[in-house]
Amino acid sequence: KDMYERESLRLRQEFSSTKDGLSNLLRRTELVESVTLQLWEQLIAQRKPPSASIALVALGDFGRRSIFPCSEIDLLFLHAAVETTGQFAGPIGQFSAAMNDLSLKLNTPASAQCTQFDSDNVESFLSLLDGRFLAGDRALFTELRDRLVPEVAARESQVLAERLAEITRSRHRKFANTV
Repeated sequence: KDMYERESLRLRQEFSSTKDGLSNLLRRTELVESVTLQLWEQLIAQRKPPSASIALVALGDFGRRSIFPCSEIDLLFLHAAVETTGQFAGPIGQFSAAMNDLSLKLNTPASAQCTQFDSDNVESFLSLLDGRFLAGDRALFTELRDRLVPEVAARESQVLAERLAEITRSRHRKFANTV
């Protein structure tokens, strides 16, 4: 926690003097990723049974490496089997609590929620397009990225295009008809 607070202060001070927003976003993302991976090692990786398959995936802003100070940290704990979800409920709860202790707003959609297409919540699916592997079972992540996401995108392409157009128009209006 001390390291995170010290580095966050240093990033704020650096941004105040340089005004380099892109650099600040990248460095903030690196800091949050470092903390996330430390927590993964302490709370998840060390407790993982050899047969359990789980991966940690950055989504949304985090997946794009553009975390603003007010951004939620979107993480997916991707499980290979329903049984794995129960095995990791405690450690994932501890992980979430630790992130909250750092004042990081964590958003962790359920694996099934992300891989099932919901036309009323296309943003959860769209966040998978920015998915980035962080830790765990890389083959599980590769299966998601290379097979599951393209299959759903192809199957639901019409609905995705319609909902994306609606979202774009809505946000355009929300922000006074600006990009």
